[in-house]
Amino acid sequence: SYSKFQQTMILPDNVDKNKIAAHVEHGVLSIELPKLPVQSNDGVVKTIEVK
Repeated sequence: SYSKFQQTMILPDNVDKNKIAAHVEHGVLSIELPKLPVQSNDGVVKTIEVK
């Protein structure tokens, strides 16, 4: 017999939501959550004060 299953999860901000893929093989569900490219911070300097 078959039944319906539903799972909800919150995705991290660095996941490319347009490229999420899922497939079932031999009864195993695999979900691919590709990360977004890392944004370069070239030329940005951040000073942190040590107290």
